[in-house]
Amino acid sequence: MNKKSPYLLIALFLLTAIFSGCKKYLSEVPDARVSPQSVEDYQAMVVNAYPEAYYLFTEFMTDNFRYYDYTSFNQPSLVSWIKPLYTWSDGYDQNLPIGPEKAWNSYYNKIYNANVVIEGLSKLPEESDLKRSVLGEAYLIRAYCHFMLVNIFAKHYDPATAAADPGVPYQLGTGDAQQENFPRQSVADVYSKIEADLLKGADMVNDKLVTEPGYHFQKASAYAFLSRVKLYEGDWAGCIDASNKALALNSSVRDLIADYNNYIPNKNEFYNFSLDYGSVTKSNNLLVAQSATYNGYASSGFYANEFKQLYLNQDYRGKIFVISSNTSPNWKMLKLSGQQSSNVVLFSVEEVLLNQAEAYVRSLKPDYNAAITDLNKILIKRYSPFTALTAAQFSATGTLSDLLLQRVYTERRLELAYEGYRWFDIKRLKLPVTHSTGSGTETLSSGDLRYAIQIPFRELTINKAIVPNPR
Repeated sequence: MNKKSPYLLIALFLLTAIFSGCKKYLSEVPDARVSPQSVEDYQAMVVNAYPEAYYLFTEFMTDNFRYYDYTSFNQPSLVSWIKPLYTWSDGYDQNLPIGPEKAWNSYYNKIYNANVVIEGLSKLPEESDLKRSVLGEAYLIRAYCHFMLVNIFAKHYDPATAAADPGVPYQLGTGDAQQENFPRQSVADVYSKIEADLLKGADMVNDKLVTEPGYHFQKASAYAFLSRVKLYEGDWAGCIDASNKALALNSSVRDLIADYNNYIPNKNEFYNFSLDYGSVTKSNNLLVAQSATYNGYASSGFYANEFKQLYLNQDYRGKIFVISSNTSPNWKMLKLSGQQSSNVVLFSVEEVLLNQAEAYVRSLKPDYNAAITDLNKILIKRYSPFTALTAAQFSATGTLSDLLLQRVYTERRLELAYEGYRWFDIKRLKLPVTHSTGSGTETLSSGDLRYAIQIPFRELTINKAIVPNPR
């Protein structure tokens, strides 16, 4: 997928040294014979700055999964990894291939690599379209990684409290990675820096010069990112504007009915379908990352048995589930191609349409028909037979604004299931969740402090300036 250069391997070595606790290595001057010297060298290095979907573990914390105590079927090691996350425990396991500690370390690892590119290119005297575009990618990566960190480890953005709510450290240079005492900046400050980097990157990146479309940021995915940022801020006009900019570049909605018919009936090509789902060849996928998942395991103990029932019979999204044991029902959705790793869609046209639909409804000057149009663009390629939604349908049974907004939320959950969006929607909408544990239930109440996942124990131990999330 991504070709590695000698310079990229050097960057990997530097990153490994930093995040394994070796602070002195950064003060040493690398061998000039292998130090990046050109824009092309930094273009190769930016490949390794792109993150995986480290947030995907949050899906286990949502109402899309339920635990089943199949003692003779479940893998005990997977259950022990996942159950603390499923019950929103601060005592989650450390040093795992998935989870909060992995996300914290890995996102900051990628931020460091993006900063290497930004600093290195800024020192090169030459000016070129390629230099500007690679810088744009690095700024977008830095913004995206901080965005995921602040949304995992801090309170959701609230304009009334964001200036006081602790966010995460925002690293604007490689020197920041060397600081052992790095305090949390406010959520408002982090968002301000995210937007500054994002807007700069969106302006600079040049689609014609991006080496691996689909795996690298382009203008459409940059504006899709801005659409999500504005949605999370509650800036409805900003979300509509960013969504329009993304959709003007790419408005292709996946034809799930055709995809299903191509792989499943009389063929049962489940693996090929899931490979195709996250493929960069699908034009609706704006940004994709090969990622460690573990959500795809058929014997994890956490299954979609209840969630699957939410889909109507004519909804083809409800048909893309598979089960591997009838005696221990363990339904899972065919969006992840591998048990340990898969292509994961980070931004899609469908998400942009759903962002915009919500913004249209919640705007100070609502445009309900525009919201319904956005929904229909998706649903016509999900339902067979399909009947278009209309404002009259909603008004006939209640208040248009309330019922339409609930339909947007429902479609968002059904469309983006198991792609890592649900936890952040639960958090921003302050939804309660009750989980069955096999021996009882655990409940996350509306507005629960555990919406902000606890800072990893190792970071709290080493970084004396950082404060834990309140409990």
